[in-house]
Amino acid sequence: MSNWEEFKKSLNFMSDIEKQAIEETAKAVNGCVVLRKQLGITQVQLAEITGLSQPVIARVESGKVLPEYKTVMKILLALQHIQSIREQAAAESLQHV
Repeated sequence: MSNWEEFKKSLNFMSDIEKQAIEETAKAVNGCVVLRKQLGITQVQLAEITGLSQPVIARVESGKVLPEYKTVMKILLALQHIQSIREQAAAESLQHV
């Protein structure tokens, strides 16, 4: 998260609320990265699912850009959907045992 922290420090002209919004965005992005890796999904696969390009996902994950809210939500919702499908499939397989 050092890129986000460095970026945030460089924004002296912004209010504390705006800086906090950037920090919350960074936390959401970091959560997406963790979840993507836990699910074993590559950036390429996530790009196919979300309709975003892999380079966009890479830039978002690296903290080199401040993504729009809708971009973060598109990634997060796609990952949560995949997680939900997998959990449902696992629960159904336990019922058939």
